[in-house]
Amino acid sequence: MKLLRKLHFGFHLAGEVTNRFFPMISRYIKKRATDSGYIDINLDIGGRSTEIAMKILGKEGINIKKSETGGFFTCTLELNLNNGETTIQPGWNPKANPDMEMDPPSKEDIDRTIESLNPIPQTALKILRIVQQDNYSFENISKELQKDQVLAARTIQMCNSAIFKGRVKIETLKDALMILGETTLINSLVTAAINNYFSQSEKGGYSMCKGSMFFHSIGCAVTAEIIANRTGKANPQIAYTAGLLHDIGKVVLDQHITIRYPMFFRELYHKKADYLTVEKNIIGINHCEAGVMLAEKWNFSDLMIDVIQYHHAPEKSSPVNRDLVNMLYIADLLISRFNTNPETDKIESEDFTKILTSLDLSISDLPEIIDAIPLHIFDLNI
Repeated sequence: MKLLRKLHFGFHLAGEVTNRFFPMISRYIKKRATDSGYIDINLDIGGRSTEIAMKILGKEGINIKKSETGGFFTCTLELNLNNGETTIQPGWNPKANPDMEMDPPSKEDIDRTIESLNPIPQTALKILRIVQQDNYSFENISKELQKDQVLAARTIQMCNSAIFKGRVKIETLKDALMILGETTLINSLVTAAINNYFSQSEKGGYSMCKGSMFFHSIGCAVTAEIIANRTGKANPQIAYTAGLLHDIGKVVLDQHITIRYPMFFRELYHKKADYLTVEKNIIGINHCEAGVMLAEKWNFSDLMIDVIQYHHAPEKSSPVNRDLVNMLYIADLLISRFNTNPETDKIESEDFTKILTSLDLSISDLPEIIDAIPLHIFDLNI
């Protein structure tokens, strides 16, 4: 009797990662099969990863049996603490019919949602407005930060997170300034300021997993800063802040999209509709428009409002602000393509080459930009 050795791999990988990972797996399978005479491996993958896996395993002459398990399906495991019963539910509202029709929320509903959300603290808003100025003083930022001990503590916590920390633990803001430098300290401060705001998004709406909207914004912020440093066409500090803030409108719409998610998903992926058009059709307003409502309420600069309003359509932005808006478009597109966190955002890429050229960049520059994005920014322990 031949010995059955069964290995189970449960993972979801981006195509390029699978392309690098599977040759090693296939060689392992072939060696074990030679040693033991038989091996069975169960791969829980889908999409492009499946195509790559089948191609590589097929080249090695490994027999493959493929089964369809229903495609993408986000679900949650729930435990009732009163009776100990467990249930598995779809990530969106299980009672919602994908073919159902619902009236979009009214303007009054959107206004009430904005008022009900926990805003970014006033001290943080003052600091955000200071950072949006070309010639700001760190002394002014420090004075404002001293007024909010909670934000100061969160800033120190952020300094010790994976994206900013080094080998030395940061204990005080003075430590952070001396060890990390002014730029990194301000970046950590701004990041800490918006972290709680993004945490109000629901799982099953825009956030297909916990924290994905915040991680996306971090990725865009870091990438925009890299592009700004490389091109010299915008202040890197402002580019970082713009990356953090460009999608703030999604937190507003997220309060309404969860119950409408089946309709949203159907329009977006099955009918291949434009992202902003789908939002407008289903919710009555898109996340750029909602973001502008917040930005105006919080007295953001015209530059930041342009970024929030036009990061999907840079050609509509003010010419004086277009370089920064173009940077956010590029950063948004790169992160949506190369970040392995699940997300719904779709950035149209028809004008990609034209926008690169406007920043004195080309396709050949992208590998270095992408390689400069630190992978650990998607594994923040905060």
